[in-house]
Amino acid sequence: MNDPIDKFPIFIPSITSIKNYHNYFELVNIVLDSNITAFMLSALDIACYFKNEFERVEKIIKKANEKIIFLDSGGFEKYNIPYYRKQWEIQDLISIAEKINPQIIVAFDIISNRYKNNHFKDLDFFKNTLELAEGIINVKKKFEVIIHSFNIEKIFLYLQKFKEYDEFIYAIGIPERNLGESFRIRVVHLKQISNFIKNSLNWHSVHLHLFGCSDPSNMIEYSKNGVDIFDGVHWQDLIINPLNRCFLDYSNLLKINCNCRYCLEYKKLIKENHNNEEKYYNFYAINHNLEFYRNIWG
Repeated sequence: MNDPIDKFPIFIPSITSIKNYHNYFELVNIVLDSNITAFMLSALDIACYFKNEFERVEKIIKKANEKIIFLDSGGFEKYNIPYYRKQWEIQDLISIAEKINPQIIVAFDIISNRYKNNHFKDLDFFKNTLELAEGIINVKKKFEVIIHSFNIEKIFLYLQKFKEYDEFIYAIGIPERNLGESFRIRVVHLKQISNFIKNSLNWHSVHLHLFGCSDPSNMIEYSKNGVDIFDGVHWQDLIINPLNRCFLDYSNLLKINCNCRYCLEYKKLIKENHNNEEKYYNFYAINHNLEFYRNIWG
C-alpha cells in the first residue's frame, strides 16, 4: 500500500469535542477549507456526541475530498474513563470506520500500569480489532498503535509484540508527556525509540507519531530525532507568534507582526467592520495557526 502522505514531517490538527463541543462542526469545516493535508477525528465523539447528527458528519466526509483522515479509536477513554467502559466496543469503532472511510485508523491504545482502572490484557484488543477489520473494512487500511507507557524498556517490549502485525501498522504513537519530564530526556528517548523501530524491528516504512505536541520549536527539534507526525489541540485556542514560535493568548491576533494572508485579510476586515471583530476572529485565528504549521518545515 502506498503511503497516503507524501511529505514528512507533518502536523495533524486533532479535533475533539472534549475541548470544543459547541463549535465542533465549525472547527472541522475550517480545517477542511484550509490547506492542511490531514486531520484527526475521534470515532468516540462521532458515536457518542453526534449519533443523531450523522448527516452533518457525512457532509464533512464528502467535503474532505483528498485530505487524509486519521480516525482515533477512543481506546484510551474506554480503559480510563469509567463512563465509556461499557459504552464503547470494538464493533462501534468498526461501524464508524465503515462510514467515515479513513485512510488510517488509530486502532489501539496500550495502557501502562501507571494508569488506574487498567483492564488491558496483552494484545486482545488489537488482535480482535484486526480480526474484525479484516472482515468488515477494506484490508488495505492502515493502523496506528498508541503506547501509553512511561517506561522506555516497556515501550520496546510492546513494540516487539507487534512484529507479527507489521503489515497492518502505519505508525507508532507516543504521547509527548510520557517521554520524560525534561525536553532533553524526551529527545534522548525519541532517538532510542526511532532507532529501535528502524534498526531492531526493521520497520523502515513505519512512522513515529508524537501525540499532544504542537509547540513549534519543540516540533522542529523532535523532527530531527525521528518524529514524522505531530498532533495537538492548541491550534484551536492559542495564537502562534511567527517571530519566536511561541504561543500567545487567543486574543492577540491583531498584536502579532504577521503578514500571512489570513492576518492581512483579518486586519483589513477589522478596519472596515470595527464592531464585528468576534464575527471573524475564530476563522482567521485558526487559519493563521494552520498556515504556520503547514509551512513550518518549508
